Amino acid sequence: MLASKWMTKTPIPERAATTDVYHDIARAAAAKGLSFYLLGGSDEINRIAAEKTLDANAGLRIAGRRNGFFRPDEEEAVALVVRRD
Repeated sequence: MLASKWMTKTPIPERAATTDVYHDIARAAAAKGLSFYLLGGSDEINRIAAEKTLDANAGLRIAGRRNGFFRPDEEEAVALVVRRD
């Protein structure tokens, strides 16, 4: 909901699953010159998701990507990379 308020003129009125709004957000990010960081899934699934996202959204930049498998003691380091990228 918060992202839709920042990125669109017509924010969504209620909670939505990521899969429901992913393509709309990617399209809006590409139009505004923003980037995505893809975090989650296996390396292969993450790579495919990045490729498909870029194919469907000309101009979108993938700032980085990483699989979703890491230990609790790695969370802070992962968050720093996401924030930096």
